[in-house]
Amino acid sequence: MDLTLEWLSRSAQTPLDVAVWYGSRTTVSEGVTEANIDLWKPLIDIVNGCSSRWRTLVVDAPELMHSYIVGNGEATSILECLQVGPPYPNRRVSTGFSLTNALPMPSKLVSNTVPLRLIDIGWSNLTTVRIKGIFLDEILVLLQWTPRLTTFQISWPLTGRDESLPAPSPIIHHTLQCFDILELAEMQMAHQLLDFLTLPSLVDISYASDLNSIDNVSAFLQRSGCRLTTLHIEAIDDPDHLSELALAYDLQTLENLVFHGFHESFLRFLNKSPDEQDGSIFLPNLHRIEIRDVQKVEKAWSALANLFLSRSPKALSIHFQILPINPKKKTSWVDKETALRFQDLVQKGHDIRIIGRIRGEKEERDLLQWFVEDRTS
Repeated sequence: MDLTLEWLSRSAQTPLDVAVWYGSRTTVSEGVTEANIDLWKPLIDIVNGCSSRWRTLVVDAPELMHSYIVGNGEATSILECLQVGPPYPNRRVSTGFSLTNALPMPSKLVSNTVPLRLIDIGWSNLTTVRIKGIFLDEILVLLQWTPRLTTFQISWPLTGRDESLPAPSPIIHHTLQCFDILELAEMQMAHQLLDFLTLPSLVDISYASDLNSIDNVSAFLQRSGCRLTTLHIEAIDDPDHLSELALAYDLQTLENLVFHGFHESFLRFLNKSPDEQDGSIFLPNLHRIEIRDVQKVEKAWSALANLFLSRSPKALSIHFQILPINPKKKTSWVDKETALRFQDLVQKGHDIRIIGRIRGEKEERDLLQWFVEDRTS
């Protein structure tokens, strides 16, 4: 405690980034109770004493500790970023965040299983929200409270509703640009969420294909009338994405495409011949494709180079994010001809990277040259 106070004293009136982090999985399972909270109160008092200088506050601690973090009673708050929630939540908590006499106006909020009504802040200044474990009606109310929101990430929303809030109703949000709904629990929730929203400023969306039908996503995008530049599709359990990617042919503004899932059908679709594409260039504004966890799709890898035939050098980059490679086994899924072809494209100025890690090495790196050497040795 003395050391903490000494360094806080040295900081004078400098804005502070404070994180209260608690224990391990073992100690968390034992819990913090009213009987042992006195062990932590001296630290909490120090944190509270400098609340008017908090620029960032992270409370990654059991929920009981949250109720004791109330600030120093001053009305001043410069809080820009708030992260609140228990470290290993398995249920919705009953405590939130509130300061005595002060109403922070952060621009960023990260919340984990905390009911919306228990987070006592001014919402109108928020531009970035990452939130986990709240109901659909809370999500829609949050959007109504945050007219300046530009980035919104939702994880594991709850089924049912918060009875303290009105019934959900459709909403148009005019500033939201980046929308991430990858971590949803069930298809019904995914459909309901998109059906309630119209996002005319949306440029970047991430969603799971096995929870969002093509009709559902298409209706949402058409209703929003947005001009997407980035599309991230996650479809690990879905063996066929052709119907999903058919939507991409209408996304003429798309610049970045990220795909995580069953890769063979995806790569075959990208490499349809010009006759199959009616002579048009697939996604003419596309600058970057990222394909994650790509392995064992030899024919599709060989065909992928066709994407470059109708594009000038450096107009398109392709990044493969692959699983760790065992250097003792031959990489039969990249043949010699394909490896040399990719090398030739790189020499002509194209940006092609195969990002991965060889087992035994700590860092990831571009493995394209390694593949060339491996297949030509």
